[in-house]
Order: sequence, then structure tokens, then C-alpha cells
Amino acid sequence: MQYFRYSQGMTVDHQTISLKDALNLVQYQETASTNKDNYLGFTYEDTDATIQFVRMTYSEWIIDIPYYENGEFFKAKDSRVSHSVVLDIVTRFFNPSDPMTRALTEGKYDEFETILENDYGIVLLDVDLEKELNDLLNDHK
Repeated sequence: MQYFRYSQGMTVDHQTISLKDALNLVQYQETASTNKDNYLGFTYEDTDATIQFVRMTYSEWIIDIPYYENGEFFKAKDSRVSHSVVLDIVTRFFNPSDPMTRALTEGKYDEFETILENDYGIVLLDVDLEKELNDLLNDHK
């Protein structure tokens, strides 16, 4: 398992991590009040399976899932989730035999979304990437 992170002015890109260390990072990830561009993500290095998060407050996060087809990114979906759900999803993601993880590693996004909805009540919505890019560009003027 590899992770990527931006927090406290530090960027980490695709370094190997254990579940214990990943859960520790989740606990101490800064919030949007101190860094609105914070993010933390995990990926299986031999697949496109990726989960990423932005911490809004100490108890609220945004889960962001990039969707790939034939190795090419084609869209993203996200939703607001609680801190406890982030901890649970990260724990499950580190287990390659978990149905949620298998759905992502096999690119079965509909199945992944069904699991999120059934297990957590989470409904992922399409991310407006053009709006996010424009917002980002406007923030850096």
C-alpha cells in the first residue's frame, strides 16, 4: 500500500505505509481551517484503486474517489463523511480481500458505490472538475 499526502506544508507522494501508520496519519491530518488544500490518499501500487480524503473539521471529511478506465482517469465522485467512517474505510481498504477493496481494485465502481451506500449510507456525487479547477486558479491569482 502506498500513500500520498499534503499537510502542514509537507507533500508526500506514493510512499509505502502500514495500516497502523495510515490510521495515525488520519488521526493527525490537519483541517481545512488551517490548510484548505490538505489531502490524504491511499493506493494499491499495481492498480488504479485509490481512496483520498480532505479533512474539513476534526469530525467531518470529504471522501474523494477517482474513477479510471483502462488506466485513464475519467471522473471523480465525492461525499462528506464522518471521522469514524474514514477510519473504517481506510482499515477496510488495507484488506485486499474486503469486498469494498476488491470492487475498487477490479474497477467495479458501481459495486463499490453500492457497498458504500449499504454499509455507511454514503451516496457519492459527481465532482465538477471544471469548477474545481477554476476555483483553484482563482484562489492563486
